[in-house]
Amino acid sequence: MRITIALSFLAVLYTVEAIPTDSNDLEILRLRVRELKWNVETVIRQLELLRTRTEEDTLQKVSLKWSEEQDSHREYKTLLISGIRTEINIAKTAGKDVTSCYDEAIEGIKKNEQLAYKEGSKCEDFAGNSIHNNLGFIDNLISTGDALSLQSDSIFLNCHDSDIYRMRSCILNELTNAESSLKTLENDSVTAELTIAPVSKNVVTQATNCIKQAYSLTYTEGSAIRMRVTQCIETLSVPTTTAPATTTTIEPPQEE
Repeated sequence: MRITIALSFLAVLYTVEAIPTDSNDLEILRLRVRELKWNVETVIRQLELLRTRTEEDTLQKVSLKWSEEQDSHREYKTLLISGIRTEINIAKTAGKDVTSCYDEAIEGIKKNEQLAYKEGSKCEDFAGNSIHNNLGFIDNLISTGDALSLQSDSIFLNCHDSDIYRMRSCILNELTNAESSLKTLENDSVTAELTIAPVSKNVVTQATNCIKQAYSLTYTEGSAIRMRVTQCIETLSVPTTTAPATTTTIEPPQEE
């Protein structure tokens, strides 16, 4: 008999725990819903920050690679122009008018640099679009979080009922499902943070190769420009110096 009473008492306790019955239960459930919403909003903010930080970090690395390539090209251009000027000055000393050869070379170098910069800009733009698109799965997680936040707002409204027991049971059921969804979202958020690093690294690698390819053309063309300068100088002839004319004075014949 005592065992039966004890078991009945325990059954009542479990029932009370499963379905709140005192006057403060609804307030307790409201607090749980608020906590759920706060946790959801926290995950959303973390995902938004992760996306923004990853995009900015990726583009910063790409920009750094581009700056390094530009610095390397400037050093090459300085050496190239220095070599051309040396050759030009030697030709000038020999008396050749090499102005056109020099101007053509400088114009060619300038055009190649502008072309490389234009192609480098395309590489950077492509990297920006690529990292943005590759992080689309984070946008999906954020959308899931937004939907879950709205769901938490409507729990009490959807479960409103004149029967307090049915209302509490509905709220508990909806809340349990929402909390389970939150747990899944949190796990997906952790996975996203682990996945995002290699994605960013791949975009930086592709952009770096693109930029190097853009500037490699300037080195190839630079060698061709240097060769054309030499050929241009060789086609020029040294102007001949005209000797001063000799004047012969004719003496009148002498009278005998």
